[in-house]
This record gives sequence, structure tokens and C-alpha cells, in this order.
Amino acid sequence: MTQYDDTDRGAAFPPSDNQQLILTGPINDNGDDSRVAVVKSKLDDGRIIFDVYQKVGRLFDNDVQTPNAPNFTGPWRERRMAVWTKEKDGRKYMSISLSDKQERNNDNAPEPMPAATGTADDIPF
Repeated sequence: MTQYDDTDRGAAFPPSDNQQLILTGPINDNGDDSRVAVVKSKLDDGRIIFDVYQKVGRLFDNDVQTPNAPNFTGPWRERRMAVWTKEKDGRKYMSISLSDKQERNNDNAPEPMPAATGTADDIPF
């Protein structure tokens, strides 16, 4: 049996009926600023818990209109996140893929001009 490799992949779903976003805000941990969200949940045994989530990324609409292009992209810590919106069995969700940031390819960039070696008196006009 082949095992599915979910490295650098994930999914996000709407909250369950027993989950409620109740707070968001900044937090400073030993000099490092970040943002958190607090989600209230009710366990099967009736207990109420509060999960604290730390912000690790941000999504932006992807302006690229090509087939299979992600709907959203953005930073994920020091990496890149690509997100596609999908639906299965009537349930909407986001399919998430993480990758290392790529250096921009400047192959089409013009060659730099050589440094000037003459003086203003060398200009022929």
C-alpha cells in the first residue's frame, strides 16, 4: 500500500458548530511581537476549552489568471504559501501548499551599462 506524502501540504475547513472565534490581538513573548487568535470550543464531555493560535502567515488574492493558479498566495513564516479554494461533498475548504521562496529570475533584465571612464569633455556635443 502506498502511503500519501502530505509534507508541505494541508487543508483548512470552516469551524465546527462547537467552535467560536472569540478574541484576536497582539502578544509579546520575551521581546518578540506576534498576533494570536483564541477559539472557544466545547468538548464531547461538555467542558469548555480555549485554543490559542499564533499568526504564521497572511494570504492575498492572487492576480494571476492562469489555469491551476492558486486563488491566494502569501508568506508563511520564511516560506511561501499557495491556496486553492475547493469544494467536496458540498463542503468548502482551502487546499494549502507550502514551498521555499524562489529568487526572482532576472534573465530578461538588461545588461548593466559599463561604468563611464571619460570626462564631460569627452562627450561629442
